[in-house]
Amino acid sequence: MAIIFLGVVVAGVCLAVGYFAQLQKKKRLAALANIAAGVGFVFTRGDADHLVDMPFRLFNRGSRRTVECEMGGVHNGVNMRIFDYKYYESSGRNGQWYKFTCGLALFPAVCPPLQITHRRFLGSLENLFGGHDIQFESDDFNKRFKITCEDQRFAFSLIDGKMMEWLSSAETFNNVEVVGPWVLYTGARLEPNGWLGIGAWLDQFHAHIPNVVYSQYPGAEPAGR
Repeated sequence: MAIIFLGVVVAGVCLAVGYFAQLQKKKRLAALANIAAGVGFVFTRGDADHLVDMPFRLFNRGSRRTVECEMGGVHNGVNMRIFDYKYYESSGRNGQWYKFTCGLALFPAVCPPLQITHRRFLGSLENLFGGHDIQFESDDFNKRFKITCEDQRFAFSLIDGKMMEWLSSAETFNNVEVVGPWVLYTGARLEPNGWLGIGAWLDQFHAHIPNVVYSQYPGAEPAGR
């Protein structure tokens, strides 16, 4: 009888936890939908724009890669998406979900792949963000960030003195990837009231891109996804 009673208790706890998780998810989705509507963005559940098919390293990590929800629109002339993303990594019989809130923006340039990774984020992910570090004139910047890019000229063109100074003051991200006309911001999973902060970050990143990038790596802005 004791074993049966214990089994009933465990089952009840599992149901309660599952119910609470679903309730929290519904609240999160409702809050995000309201925020999107407030700024004129479109909110959708799931990966409506097939973001995981884009050529970013983050989307090659682990398995069961999922965009849970996203909002998107144009802000200050910048076409952007903000979304919840997760992937799963297994290790033997164990595994772990990695969850992020990301931002994606489109700019009128065709850039070679470049990564800006905050060193506090590297740790066991060194292989994912591997490659030779490009060293800049600021030792403090080099200690904070790992910059990898096969085109060193592009790295120095994009990350000039003003961009370095701004990145050092806006280091909320874990990783930033630039591929072609796209910039992907990756940070810790945020509560809904923090999502628009990513939009503001992408807007400022756009504002700090040096004009030389557009002249050296020109590209007509493609249609939004």
